[in-house]
Amino acid sequence: MLASAKNKCTTMAVVIRGAIGTLGTSINERWTAAERAVWTMENVPSYLLSVIVGLILSDGYLQYRGGHALLQFRQSMSHFSYFMFVWNFLAPLCQGMFKIGTSMRLGTLCYYVRFSTRSLPFLTELYNLFYVHGIKCIPDALIMYYLLTPIALAHWIIGDGFWNYSGLILCTDSFSVMDNVKLINILMVRYQLDCTLQSSRNRIYIKAASMPRLRAIVLPFMHSSILYKIGLNPNQTISITPSRLDETRFLSI
Repeated sequence: MLASAKNKCTTMAVVIRGAIGTLGTSINERWTAAERAVWTMENVPSYLLSVIVGLILSDGYLQYRGGHALLQFRQSMSHFSYFMFVWNFLAPLCQGMFKIGTSMRLGTLCYYVRFSTRSLPFLTELYNLFYVHGIKCIPDALIMYYLLTPIALAHWIIGDGFWNYSGLILCTDSFSVMDNVKLINILMVRYQLDCTLQSSRNRIYIKAASMPRLRAIVLPFMHSSILYKIGLNPNQTISITPSRLDETRFLSI
């Protein structure tokens, strides 16, 4: 499993849309068992896998159905632009179109949009990594080191990040303290980010001094509507200086 995660998450090869086992759309088509069997961790495009890992860390969740796990993802309509950004990546894994629904929150009728993927072998592999007795957790630190790519980090921040005018807070309340320590260690070792754990709320805090570096890491993979989560205005001109480009050497780690 470690070798698979390392090999998949350290390459960013171009994927031809429509190739078998990659990104061909197939809405309203029922896949055969053989077509589903192609989708193992070894065959999933690395970019796609990283997006899914980022969603699992934040707003997405996995559940068993039809012999394998599937991914469900839901966002409020206020984040519809980001939802469509994700949908464009994951639609090929879905048999049906996304759906719009409603829920009551504090007495207010709220609209949301959601989708579910097909049940696939690689999602079962991820389920076995990220869930223990049905509770979401963080895998072994060495496996997570390779799974937490810049792409996965960007989608994690989009889902759970909160800019507080001095640094970034990751709302990791649902994870155990031990799991958050694993994540902090990875952020510090792989990305050289200065992080602490807010013990009172069990949330990860990335300090202000590390924000220029963090932006250099995740900005290429962020949707413009969510740039406020890393303290940027989507209308401002953003440039990556040569020094920041040097910092992206960890992309190949």
